[in-house]
Amino acid sequence: MNININKFIENNTHIDKDEKAIVKFGIDMMISTIMAFITAIIISAVLGMLKEGIVFLISIIVLRQYAGGYHTNSQRSCAVLSCVIYSAGLMVIKSYKIYNGVQIAICIVSVLIIYFLAHVDNANNELTKSERKYLRNKVRIFLSSEVVIFVLLLIKANEYWSGIIAISMMIVAILVLAGFIENRIRG
Repeated sequence: MNININKFIENNTHIDKDEKAIVKFGIDMMISTIMAFITAIIISAVLGMLKEGIVFLISIIVLRQYAGGYHTNSQRSCAVLSCVIYSAGLMVIKSYKIYNGVQIAICIVSVLIIYFLAHVDNANNELTKSERKYLRNKVRIFLSSEVVIFVLLLIKANEYWSGIIAISMMIVAILVLAGFIENRIRG
């Protein structure tokens, strides 16, 4: 499908080669994102966790897009790893009751990792100092928002939903930490 879209743009626009490459990349990313979202919804539906899956997905995406962290070497391996992580997270949410104390510990450790390490670049997208600062500020705003939501859910004695937020923060923290370590090893 994206081959047809890219051919259409190539044949029907008057932009230079560099701009076409940028547009092609954007279209490829948009299609990839849509497919990932549809896959996540299907996984959630199959597990009988559609509402939980949507909250879980949004919670991860909001932090992950600004936090950076570990990235695979290809879109295909990224898609597979994302599905595995997403499915595993939902299975943990579905199968185990995560008590308040454990949720609070997960939240504190995750917040510290994300707050102090994010934004983590990757080899494919190294950022300038000002871009990194901008993303760091954004992730801290969204992290604060998720912490507020987490605390409100915890106060309302809703361990199930606060657990979803805690697990999503933990996944993002693990990816941020993995990306940070990878960058240190790479030099």
